[in-house]
Amino acid sequence: MRSKGRLYAAPTLHSLERKNGAPHNSQGRALVYHSRRDEAAFFGWLRSIPGVLKVEGVGRQLGVTLRSKCLSDATLRELIALHTRYKLPMRSLVQFETSKNTSWFRSRHAHWYRKVFGRAL
Repeated sequence: MRSKGRLYAAPTLHSLERKNGAPHNSQGRALVYHSRRDEAAFFGWLRSIPGVLKVEGVGRQLGVTLRSKCLSDATLRELIALHTRYKLPMRSLVQFETSKNTSWFRSRHAHWYRKVFGRAL
């Protein structure tokens, strides 16, 4: 059986902080939901991503439990899209780089490169 991955649980990873119950984006501002349906869409999208087992508030963080740290390309792309759409910190996604996805995931031309991997060398 594969070990479960924790997307936001490790203290050294960037996380979605929660203040007054609302997740915050990478600029430290509360995520702005433009309607109840927008908020439902965020959590619905997150929960619908293949491999996401549980979404829970953990203190001031949003905990996301994954089936495995070995994500399919489609799942990783969904997480990138969700992070991009809601301006979430992307550094925690670096843990999902593998020898199978590095060619596209670490592409310096990808819009997420600097947000995930930092400055290019």
